[in-house]
Amino acid sequence: MQLTSKQANAMRAALAVASYSLLGMATVAIAETTPEADIPWQVDTALLYYKEDNGRVQATEPIVNFKKDYGDERVLNIKLTLDTLTGASPNGATPSSQVQAFTGPSGTLPSATQAANSTRTTHIQTMTTPSGGLTYVSVYDDTGEPVGNAEHNSAYSVPANSTPYDRSFKDTRSAIHLNWEQPIADDYKTSIGAGVSNEYDFKSLSINGALAKDLNNKNTTLSAGLSVELDSLNPVGGKPKPLSSMLANIKEGTDKKTVIDGLLGITQVINRKMIMQWNYSLSSSNGYHTDPYKLLSVVDGVTGLPQDYLYESRPDSRTRHSLFWQTKYHLNEDVIDASYRYMTDDWGIKSHTLDLRYRYELGNDAYLEPNVRFYRQTAANFYHYFLVQGQNTPQFASADPRLGQFDATTFGIKYGKILSKDNEFSVRLEKYQQKGNSSPTEAVGQLKSQNLFPDLNAFVVQFGYSFLF
Repeated sequence: MQLTSKQANAMRAALAVASYSLLGMATVAIAETTPEADIPWQVDTALLYYKEDNGRVQATEPIVNFKKDYGDERVLNIKLTLDTLTGASPNGATPSSQVQAFTGPSGTLPSATQAANSTRTTHIQTMTTPSGGLTYVSVYDDTGEPVGNAEHNSAYSVPANSTPYDRSFKDTRSAIHLNWEQPIADDYKTSIGAGVSNEYDFKSLSINGALAKDLNNKNTTLSAGLSVELDSLNPVGGKPKPLSSMLANIKEGTDKKTVIDGLLGITQVINRKMIMQWNYSLSSSNGYHTDPYKLLSVVDGVTGLPQDYLYESRPDSRTRHSLFWQTKYHLNEDVIDASYRYMTDDWGIKSHTLDLRYRYELGNDAYLEPNVRFYRQTAANFYHYFLVQGQNTPQFASADPRLGQFDATTFGIKYGKILSKDNEFSVRLEKYQQKGNSSPTEAVGQLKSQNLFPDLNAFVVQFGYSFLF
């Protein structure tokens, strides 16, 4: 089973700040008198490793950014990214006091016929839900591997009193992005770019452009930007019908999504030690937003035991508004960096992000930069821990914890070392902690004793190296 583009993108968004900050860690000064033909390429490299606890998702992401200054403020950037994600991810179902079994994205379970035709010694395991309405048939060999559609890991079981994880998630993404910037008139600068991203079940094409104008002797800069992204989604086994039963295996093929992002910003030099930035961004997306691999449990209203599993359903559009503020203050040697972001959307999610950094200079060639980030969000208005059998099924519903209410904190520290005038090395360590409501008041029956929103802890280590050639 592939890691869906929704899960991969959410994970990459969580890692973006870290990896992008590495790529911007050094700008080697080049004398203005250097002939244009002799201006070297600046290369910023980063290697990021992300690992969640309890055998959950881990990611490795190398990034290389090539920057070429052609003089007269004409600059070309080429960014290459290759990342891989593996491990276990919650499938959205609730834990249960009984063993649970699930189909993979192919939507098929091995059968007794497949077992009989297999060249391996097989064992048949059946399980019927408490209502007696659903029976799962799983066929395994002596090693515990399922017999049947091995390519798609067609079935897996989850022990009693455990959060249902699909441990076959994996994905690899390759991406390239080009960007060109140059002045177009006095005090005006423009940039244009394009990118391509490819995954097993997801492809994306994007274009972007921005315009900036300097005012007040270049102490004030106004900026505006626009980007368009076209996504093609081809889920493994096909796109499931929203809110259909997992066992019904109703698939509807492929789908698309379009994302348009706009940004307005102002950067102001307050005095010779302080600079501030304010941004407003608007994002509008239309098309397929549902995660094709996420489920919801339908439970008995008294016992809380699962009676069915439905594929989730999300609205086919989303509009987000964000306000961002950042201030950098230069002390005699050190730098204080503080930022705040507020986001709200028409799904009912509101979030607050506060980021604090302090760059402490260790002489002229090294520095330490501790940081702390606080994040809080409300739940989407269609987020449900589970659905109750016999109650009206809503039009939209998801148990994805990324759409739930939670708080998160990140603590980290970065060390940077200038090796020579053209080379810099850095390493950053971060610890991420996320907590939600694990015992909601709506829990019924055996769910009252289950952990319905497990804590998430993750560790990040990043290495960066910049040089000229």
